[in-house]
Amino acid sequence: MTSRGVLIVHTCAFTLFVLASLSSPFLVLWYPELFSGTTLFIIGAFALLMVGSWPVLGGCPFTIWENNLRERKKSGSAYTDACIDHYVLHWFGIKLPNKFSDVLLYALLALPIASGLLL
Repeated sequence: MTSRGVLIVHTCAFTLFVLASLSSPFLVLWYPELFSGTTLFIIGAFALLMVGSWPVLGGCPFTIWENNLRERKKSGSAYTDACIDHYVLHWFGIKLPNKFSDVLLYALLALPIASGLLL
């Protein structure tokens, strides 16, 4: 796979994650059975796995994979900032505040859990 392929997969996965997270307050109202104890446990375990993998791996696994491929194939230099920060600046010309992407990710991980707990 190329670094561009990893970026495409990463962008699609992140987009689905954002859509699922933002729709969770509505889903909990329309389909409360989706947010049973088992589902909340799975969502919480996934959130812990994602957050817990970053310190172990040194960052987002997709970003590490993409940067390794970029360096190996010489298709661009690796970036050191968060992928969200890098691509928002690259694609839209917007410089995000420091740690904004971290706060955004934690909020998006917490939203489905909070939605289910508030049911």
